[in-house]
Amino acid sequence: MATDRAHVVSPNDSLDPSAPVTAATTSAIVVGSLAVATVAALDPSGWFPFSVAKWWAVVVTALLGAALAAARIDPRRERSREARKGTVLVVALTVVVTASAVTGVDGVSAWIGTPVRHLGALTWWLFATMFVVGTTLSTSTRSADRDARLVAGALTLVALLLGGYVLWESVGGRPVGFVTSSDRLAGPYGSSAYLGACCCLLLPAAIGLAAPSDAPRVVRIVAIVAATGVALGLVGSGSRAALVGLGLAGGAATIVLVRSRSAAGPGARTVPICLRLRTALAAAGLGAGAYATAAWFAVSRGVFERSSGWSTRLDEWELAVRVIARRPLLGHGPEGYRIAAFSAVDDDYVRRFGEEALVDRAHSGILDVAATSGVVAAALYAAVLVFVVRRAFSVVRIGSSSERGLAVSVIAYALGQQFLFPIAEIDPLFWLLAGFVVASPRDHTGPGTGVSADDVVAERGARATRGSALTVASVLVVVAIASAVAGTRAVAADRLAADAAHGDDPTIAVASSRRAEDLAPFDVRHPLHTARLSAGLATLSGVDDAIEAVERAVAISPNDPAVRIERARLLSLRATVTGDTIDRDRAERVWAELLVDAPSCARCHLGSALAAGERGDFDRAQIELERAADLGSADAIDRLGR
Repeated sequence: MATDRAHVVSPNDSLDPSAPVTAATTSAIVVGSLAVATVAALDPSGWFPFSVAKWWAVVVTALLGAALAAARIDPRRERSREARKGTVLVVALTVVVTASAVTGVDGVSAWIGTPVRHLGALTWWLFATMFVVGTTLSTSTRSADRDARLVAGALTLVALLLGGYVLWESVGGRPVGFVTSSDRLAGPYGSSAYLGACCCLLLPAAIGLAAPSDAPRVVRIVAIVAATGVALGLVGSGSRAALVGLGLAGGAATIVLVRSRSAAGPGARTVPICLRLRTALAAAGLGAGAYATAAWFAVSRGVFERSSGWSTRLDEWELAVRVIARRPLLGHGPEGYRIAAFSAVDDDYVRRFGEEALVDRAHSGILDVAATSGVVAAALYAAVLVFVVRRAFSVVRIGSSSERGLAVSVIAYALGQQFLFPIAEIDPLFWLLAGFVVASPRDHTGPGTGVSADDVVAERGARATRGSALTVASVLVVVAIASAVAGTRAVAADRLAADAAHGDDPTIAVASSRRAEDLAPFDVRHPLHTARLSAGLATLSGVDDAIEAVERAVAISPNDPAVRIERARLLSLRATVTGDTIDRDRAERVWAELLVDAPSCARCHLGSALAAGERGDFDRAQIELERAADLGSADAIDRLGR
């Protein structure tokens, strides 16, 4: 019988019952704990329940996981050539991103990120750290399948949590309420796009764990239940990026399995090609049927409906290209996209999408990196992803079922991200798994090489001593403790802000918001919140307090469009209250500065119209009001009586 020798089981791949399991257990603990933080961490009592607590839980867990990995690393083992190549690429990318932060347009936020997106230069260093940690988790060829099964098992247990949450959300309503105009599932992220991205990482891993026919029945049942719940979240989210990523990854993996050929080693068991073809075709048929069913269900439930149509991604990408063209070398710095896009939007974009939310992402990973950190960083980012995806396909070709599941997870997320953007709360898990897959101890450099990762074990005490590993672990623990303190303060501030937002006494609300500022001094949302609450007191002293608060926001992020617009609004409010010529001139000047930077800003034209009216320049006010109405401002249209 003709055979295909691509999938072989070498005698060296058999599990050694006497082999230590500590390294594999470490892998499961590091991956599982980070996955739990990524999925389960949230704060129902917070002002932003899915953002602050989740982010700090991810940071602290990632750092502690890195410390554990560093403490358990074997100093005698040299990492594989592929792991070193991947590390060089990732570190080079992070260095360029750091350089862009130095020259960026957003000051503090370029380093620590905005309080909602968190994607500053330090976060990119966290990604790099997770990748390096991932490359240290694989042990040897003999234990490769065991390591992968434990990691996939940890992810599957977390997938059960995610599935339970989305089932609750589907049947009983949202467990944690938040304001949204969409009926799509948002999961424990408050975002359909984020939920879909997480499903890309968890669904293939659970399927890979359930696939082997010799897997224990309990394991298979748990994995199937977990995969079903995650699939519900994937379909209910209506995330086109996630569905495209998983579809492309699954289809490509099937093709690789059918076409793969490699020589078998002595004594290796081979799998008949007819059986492998039948299995691959069955998987493809099931996948196609599942996608058809999911598509029918999604369309019938309206989860793919978009108020602006299906071409929104093209509009976002066109805007991103204009932003990139303005500063192509090093970009506008991490988190600088919202500042650059504020100036780059044109009339058509504002008319179509409005201004309810400021543009802060390019909705394409590579374009987002290019816009924030320049074309060099984008090229390195693309090189990293290509390298990771190629290595993952190598694992798909000859790895075990669990290894294949993890590899497809990495491929799906990387592909889906090109229709979305890097996500600070989920990307650490992706980079950790990417490092794990890249450093798989099975050699994939060519057919029939059969090189074991054990061949690269060497005594290199001068390069990686036990003492240096413990030193690194200690530093990481200290940073994790500091992050835990900062995160605890941030969560407390978020709860105070929630109390202020829902409180009945304006004076107490202002005091609560002010305490929140003290607890989270670099979170620009809190001084803005204080400013709005103070202005709501409807007194001149309240307006003055609001202006002082917004100036504190300016000190944190002077170029933030929301901060600049709020400052102009408050100055106009003061001019209305006092009637002073100096106040009126100042307000009009600030609005004019905004319009120089953003000529298509409807809110700015409306503010300029009101400021001109206060000065008695009614002709100018009429012109600006008509311009705001032309850009779609409902307030301007009402004032014109249209």
